[in-house]
Amino acid sequence: MLDYLELKQIGGLKIKTIIRLSRFVVKNNYFLYEGQYYHQIRGGAMGSPLTLTIANCYMFFFERNIVKQITNAGGLYLRYIDDMFIIINWPERHLNKQIDQWNTLDSNIQLKAQAEAKIPTGHYRTMFIHFTYCLNIRTLPKKLHTLWNKYFSESPINEIIPVIGTRNVQNLQKQLVKNK
Repeated sequence: MLDYLELKQIGGLKIKTIIRLSRFVVKNNYFLYEGQYYHQIRGGAMGSPLTLTIANCYMFFFERNIVKQITNAGGLYLRYIDDMFIIINWPERHLNKQIDQWNTLDSNIQLKAQAEAKIPTGHYRTMFIHFTYCLNIRTLPKKLHTLWNKYFSESPINEIIPVIGTRNVQNLQKQLVKNK
């Protein structure tokens, strides 16, 4: 990311120093579980600002081709932390084929489509397709609707009703209609 942004230093710290410090933090992460200390050897600490920054940098490069593909097809792509939202007018078979292809980009990131096309939504309205590799999106609906209203209130796309779903609901279609 630093090379991409062509940065030589940040706040007086040279890039080499930032990389060394980041590597030290990632490689020296310990946690306590049931009275026993463990050294984390894979991944980063949950909730760490550094881990979030590294994950966002990684996702920036991971999602670039997906974003280009969606926007070139006239779709809309949004991401909130680790949830990806795509509005696109593709046949379901084509979408599933694309998801299969995207899933070959990184074996640690596996995308799944969650869309309910049969929910009564009005005339010719497009639904959000919710991809997730996170089990908890409790705070997302309010934040997404706030962002949606902020950026699309003056746009024709505002006629689309954003619907958010999670795989943790037994009958997603009934829950979405109920929460609408």
